[in-house]
Amino acid sequence: APTRAQTRLRRGSERPGTLICLLLSPIRTKRPTMSFCDRCGSLYKVEEASGAAAAIAVDGLVARCTGCNRCENVRAAFDKGVMESFSTSDTFLFKYGIEPMNPDGSKFGAVKDVTRERAVVDEKCPKCSHKGLNFYTMQLRSVDEGQTVFYECPKCGHTFSQNN
Repeated sequence: APTRAQTRLRRGSERPGTLICLLLSPIRTKRPTMSFCDRCGSLYKVEEASGAAAAIAVDGLVARCTGCNRCENVRAAFDKGVMESFSTSDTFLFKYGIEPMNPDGSKFGAVKDVTRERAVVDEKCPKCSHKGLNFYTMQLRSVDEGQTVFYECPKCGHTFSQNN
């Protein structure tokens, strides 16, 4: 049996901008794995059984809920098959500490998935003379100096900067 939870990610087609996390948990482990309490929805933590919890222990281990402190048999807590949870990529990274990935191995939210919406200024591109440049600013120099303005032509992709 595997000793840690196996996690697969796929893009959520039901809700745009979400991930579906499929958590496949093993039955026997001494490491904490991801399984959720039916009562409050918090994560279970695997720990050594003590006191009254020893009556429901499997191999001396019980699953204790981190939210409501409920103890459950390890097999009952982790033998739930495949569970799905929906989350944005930022929330997923914060909750689980795992960088979300696309099925092809690229990072979720990579350039091909994200459309940048930037402000537009009514200037001409010095390369192709297209009118209407996208721009954004960044503070690259010290705080008492102005920001650097970056311009990008949506037609030819030419990028240049100007210090203010």
